[in-house]
Amino acid sequence: MSLVIEAKNQNQESLHKKDGGQHLTSLEWYGRNYQAREAEVIPVVAASVTVADEGTEYPETARVLTPDKIVEVLDNLKQLYLALANEEPLMQRPKLGELIQTFGLLSSTFVSRYTVRVQRT
Repeated sequence: MSLVIEAKNQNQESLHKKDGGQHLTSLEWYGRNYQAREAEVIPVVAASVTVADEGTEYPETARVLTPDKIVEVLDNLKQLYLALANEEPLMQRPKLGELIQTFGLLSSTFVSRYTVRVQRT
């Protein structure tokens, strides 16, 4: 899985049509430059709003990462780091996977745990 993330921190009420267009341009760029990567590509908008204006061209798969979820990700990364720093010997492979799962940082659940779908008006 690959995330193509656009930050839209100026939007106070909704995600605008031009934002969707910029994200589509980023997705096209990704497709041209990472052709060998066959992973699913998920568009993600880092924004404080989850609603897109009518006619906005966000793909149906587009997701929003809100500020509260960014803080949650950072807190979980910090907890993972602290747990790894206290492991002996440092970073045993099985323990690393267990800790990543414990702190909710698995790639397989990241999108569903930390993002929401773009809402349409």
